Amino acid sequence: FGRTIPSDEGTAVSVVVKLKKWNVRYVAVLHINDAYGNAFADGIRYAANQLDDGDGRKLTVVNVNIDSGADDAAIRNAIQQLKATQYTYFFGVLTFSVLDRVMIEAYHQQIAGTGLHTWLFSDSLGSAVTRRGFARGTPLERAFRGSGKLTATGGMPGFDDGTGDHRYDRLALAMRKLREDERDLEFLEAHLPREDVEGKYVNHSQVTREEEYLSKPRFVAPFLYDAAVGLGLAACQLASTSSSFDDATTANSFTGEELYQAYVNTTFRGASGLVDLDRITGTRKPQSAFFSLTNFVIDEDDIDDASQVGDQQLPQVRFKGVETSILNSGTWTVIKPYTFNDGTHTIPLDLPVVIEHAYGIGTGLKVVGMILSFVVIGLAFIVGVWTY
Repeated sequence: FGRTIPSDEGTAVSVVVKLKKWNVRYVAVLHINDAYGNAFADGIRYAANQLDDGDGRKLTVVNVNIDSGADDAAIRNAIQQLKATQYTYFFGVLTFSVLDRVMIEAYHQQIAGTGLHTWLFSDSLGSAVTRRGFARGTPLERAFRGSGKLTATGGMPGFDDGTGDHRYDRLALAMRKLREDERDLEFLEAHLPREDVEGKYVNHSQVTREEEYLSKPRFVAPFLYDAAVGLGLAACQLASTSSSFDDATTANSFTGEELYQAYVNTTFRGASGLVDLDRITGTRKPQSAFFSLTNFVIDEDDIDDASQVGDQQLPQVRFKGVETSILNSGTWTVIKPYTFNDGTHTIPLDLPVVIEHAYGIGTGLKVVGMILSFVVIGLAFIVGVWTY
């Protein structure tokens, strides 16, 4: 097994690095109680214990889980647990089945949409925030303001990984040229499956003839491209070191195990950055991958007519995803300022502000106290003289 995208546990490292970049010391993780959610949450806790800033301080993590089919009572209890921590940063590893109810409950319990709390999510969020509209001022709209999604990415247009070679952009250009050549399109269509799982004919031209087809790499293409390149480089490495390739009659010059071992030991710079695989697990090391932080802000150019919400007419707003920073080789590079829930770029505190109340004594009581103290001192002096 080998893959060019980091595991969920590896992605969790980027969460910890980003929070520490913001000087956050406390975070609560709300996750679905399944293999994906548990592994992600455990990965955050593990990474938090392993990483520190050299001063011995580590990120404190509290994990709370809910089932994917959780009812309203279970969600209410989970949010109460989050609120009890008094933390202001939360990371959600959630599915769409519970997302809205979680955020509405968080708003009602005043740990979302307050301007003081920050919610980040894993890539399981998908396009749940950007693909639909929200009535302005409603709990969901207020809760999602300034939220964000952290995910592994194959790169970003125009981003330089420090080598001066914009491989992601070069892949994008090659894909567009592929789209422009009719012979290339026909070749691609000829190699796509002609039947679906039920044996019905599939007309792929409905997709391949769309203008958006191959217009940009999107999420998967850079990782698939690098996987193919990695296997090719591993095969070339075997061919250059194996004497069996001198014999043209040899049918199978290396085994699958040999190819796999060569693959996991191959390190190269691909479209998705430096590809370096873990020699034991076969999964890409998170330090060699790109991660991006998408910030959800209201798209002021996409506000629809007012809709009826209860007895009010409220405009429909949509969120747009803004790529604010990218993680490469363990370092976050800021592309655009992150907008938090309060609408500013100021990083919120990770704990509520402690307000000290000074309950002073009134002037009259102070005068009385002074008089009584002089009386006591005077009596003490008189008694002392008398007994002497």
